[in-house]
Amino acid sequence: MDSFKRLISYYSQHGFFKTAKRIIRTLDRLFRHNESMLFFADIADLKNNTIELPIQLSIEKITKKEELTLKDLGRILSHSHSGIIDHQMNERFMKGAVLWILKTNGNIAGFEWSIRGRNTIEPYFFPLTPNDAIIFDAHTWEGYRGKGYNAILVHHIMVNLSNEEVTRIYANIKNWNRSSLEVIKKTHLRPFGIARKFQIKNKIITISNAFD
Repeated sequence: MDSFKRLISYYSQHGFFKTAKRIIRTLDRLFRHNESMLFFADIADLKNNTIELPIQLSIEKITKKEELTLKDLGRILSHSHSGIIDHQMNERFMKGAVLWILKTNGNIAGFEWSIRGRNTIEPYFFPLTPNDAIIFDAHTWEGYRGKGYNAILVHHIMVNLSNEEVTRIYANIKNWNRSSLEVIKKTHLRPFGIARKFQIKNKIITISNAFD
């Protein structure tokens, strides 16, 4: 009932065509909820292995929660449900994940996580080796989007991981997340397949199809 009221309210404010587009986007998102686009990059193909940041940007590598200032921790927890984010953060650091924070003029503009192959929080879409790494859960705050910051952060992560004997990096993005799919085109990551993940009685089942 609440959803119906919100739809009527949106229709009264925006009219038929915008409401129809919103309904189509919602249905598309529901249909693609469990469908992810898979991406990869071989470190050996990284042509530019230097890191040159604009003067106003800095990137911090965080390996444990205690390395975060209270200001930065509060900023990260504020972007979603703080209890869930805090639990995820504790779990990820325990597994050896790394949080990469991008700042502009000292203020957090965005972040992304990375983790080595066999230490994933839950089974990945396919088996990984110890020399594989995954980058995941990127976020850029409004006001900093559209400036190419995520591509800069991904390149920085890849160069740093190459110094840690990582040979291949993977990423996955939900197919309904069109904005993130557009952003990743600016990085070295390339698409190679589509995968779906389901959970049945605490067992995670994945179905993946590689592109020809």
